[in-house]
Amino acid sequence: MKLVRGPWGRKHFVSARCETQALGFLEALAPLLSHYSTVRMSDEHLSLERSDSGLRRRRLGEYVASVRDIAQSLGQARGEIPAAPEFAETFDRWSQFAASLGSAIEPGDMSIEGSYQGVAVQIQHQWLDGILRSSTIGVAGLAPQDSEDCFVLKAAGDDVLGAEDYAELAEGLHELLAPALIGAMKFSSEEKADYLQLPPQIEPGGVKTRLAVLARYSSSRATTRGPYR
Repeated sequence: MKLVRGPWGRKHFVSARCETQALGFLEALAPLLSHYSTVRMSDEHLSLERSDSGLRRRRLGEYVASVRDIAQSLGQARGEIPAAPEFAETFDRWSQFAASLGSAIEPGDMSIEGSYQGVAVQIQHQWLDGILRSSTIGVAGLAPQDSEDCFVLKAAGDDVLGAEDYAELAEGLHELLAPALIGAMKFSSEEKADYLQLPPQIEPGGVKTRLAVLARYSSSRATTRGPYR
């Protein structure tokens, strides 16, 4: 789809997860991208391609300077990205939640990296084919656990976990984790972190409640043996 107006936009097609988010961002960068034949950009990486032998020192220097200018402009261009459309009405509440974790939300993918009661926290949302599919809470374990104590709970198909899916957890674990597991899609307790995958969470309330549970579990991992003993 053609998103960007002007000379660069007339020469290039852009594939993006969300047109409204990509438009302002790319228009801010378009003058700097005009020298490149292919631009690949994700939430984490930027790759630039230009048809140019460019082996002479002067040409390489110009290329490096151009890439540097783009890198320095990314921060300002990111300020042109609106919240993901699914979160337009709840963005302020998510921003307040991020602030309570000592962080700021990334409007592009609505991700948060912060800290809750001394525990490192990461909240992410997953899109597939442009559709919001799930939300995930990641909590770093305060103490590593042995591989034999790691476990995964996963609902069948696209279903969510029900009480029967974690009924065999050891009594202490069941009591501790049940408030977070009910209605979740998947829970994995790994050696250094725990991850809870949920159906799309448009409001932050459900994430807040489950985060409190996961933080308590994280602080108990050093003394809790599990999952079934």
